[in-house]
Amino acid sequence: MTNDEVRKLDFAGWPLLEEYLVEIGRVAVLWSGLEGFLGICIGKLAGFNELTDPKPFILVNHTSFPQRLDILSTL
Repeated sequence: MTNDEVRKLDFAGWPLLEEYLVEIGRVAVLWSGLEGFLGICIGKLAGFNELTDPKPFILVNHTSFPQRLDILSTL
C-alpha cells in the first residue's frame, strides 16, 4: 500500500460514530467517579478518617461493584 493510498483511507465513523464515542466516554468518567466515591464512603464507614490512607482502597481494589455495594450495606 502506497502513502497516497493510506492518505485516501477514510476512517470517519470508525470504530463508532464520534457522537457515540463521546457518550461512552462520558459514561466511563461518571462510572469512575462513582467507584471512587464508593471507595471513599467504604473507607470512611470502616473508620479510616484520612482520605489519603491507602488501606481502604487496597481492601476494595480487586472487588467487583456488587461486592463493593455489599460491603457498603454491611458497614
